[in-house]
Amino acid sequence: MRFTLLALLTPWPVSAQQAPAPSPPWAQTAQGKRDLLASAHNSHQLQEALTDVLALMQHGSPGAVAAAATRVAAMAADATLPATFRHACLKAGIVQELVRLLGESESAEAALMALANIATDDPATEADNGFALAVCARGALPPAARLLRAADEATRQAAAALVAALVESPQCQKMAFGQAFTMTILQCYDRRL
Repeated sequence: MRFTLLALLTPWPVSAQQAPAPSPPWAQTAQGKRDLLASAHNSHQLQEALTDVLALMQHGSPGAVAAAATRVAAMAADATLPATFRHACLKAGIVQELVRLLGESESAEAALMALANIATDDPATEADNGFALAVCARGALPPAARLLRAADEATRQAAAALVAALVESPQCQKMAFGQAFTMTILQCYDRRL
């Protein structure tokens, strides 16, 4: 026991070794290169998917248009990188097309859900990502307010979800109260009484 303790306390001879070379930046490693390639591939796939969805929304049958809007809603809700997906939707013109669909009865509910999912800020951060303002600026608030009075309960609920997502933004609140939005809300409330 005494020998073991003495051996532990005795300094070991250290040979003159060189420190290992610093590791390369992540992007230059094999894993980094694979990850960057996969990210670029996924970005390209996302662009292609959104282009296809946009074409369906613009030129498809009413059923195909509603299905395309439903697909966007699901993609926005399930996106691994929500901010990236939402930016891609804005860039591709998906949001503007969804706003247009709010005027079509067959696809309005799906468009409302998609816009609500896009307008919702990334829950992983407290920062305002600006998606509500971007959706609001493309004219979603007036038709969403009108759809709060729709005959169909599911459409009214989807409209309420979109309006709730939009008015989280202070700028959208100003837009809402600067329009006939307040009267629409009061009329909906009065109708419920």
